[in-house]
Amino acid sequence: MLAPQPDVSRFYTLSAVADADVSGGGARGRTYGLGPIELPPYLDRTEVAMRVSPAEVTYSPTDLWAETLKTNLTRVLQQNLSALLGGEPIALYPWPRASSVTYQIAVTVLQFERTATGEAQLHARWSIRDPRRGAEVASKESSFVRPVAPATTAAAVTALSADVGDLSQEIAAALQSLPVPQSPAPAEAKGAGKKGR
Repeated sequence: MLAPQPDVSRFYTLSAVADADVSGGGARGRTYGLGPIELPPYLDRTEVAMRVSPAEVTYSPTDLWAETLKTNLTRVLQQNLSALLGGEPIALYPWPRASSVTYQIAVTVLQFERTATGEAQLHARWSIRDPRRGAEVASKESSFVRPVAPATTAAAVTALSADVGDLSQEIAAALQSLPVPQSPAPAEAKGAGKKGR
């Protein structure tokens, strides 16, 4: 009989890296909505991916995400943004219909992996929407690259977490530059303001 083989799997998670904002950003009284967060299907799997060429991705049989990458990434973005925005509430998509969301942040991840050349890359498209007006108020396509050293999966995941931190800072800066949206003014009552004859 063959002897049982030990499980050599290793499990990884992204981690929040943003420092708390000390400028009092939480005093604005805003509530943000985060999501939807979209990942390409090639990243929506348990195995940690490595890009070996522009057209080829490989997957480790032993280096695995401890939870779905989408769930992990969403939570880390939420933690980073909450710290950067002074603890202002951040609801996750889909939030209750009764929630009063000031701005909605949507993120589409295009690339998010370690490369064979020793880098960790994040390429994402994000937008900020004012749900009261149904209008997009900011959008950008962002790329972040950090060196991976030493050449281990643990170091790569740490660098990917730092990439997410960079993205969080960019989004937080855009949010802080926006004014508090004003509710649409109520329509005047019929005949209001008319002078009598």
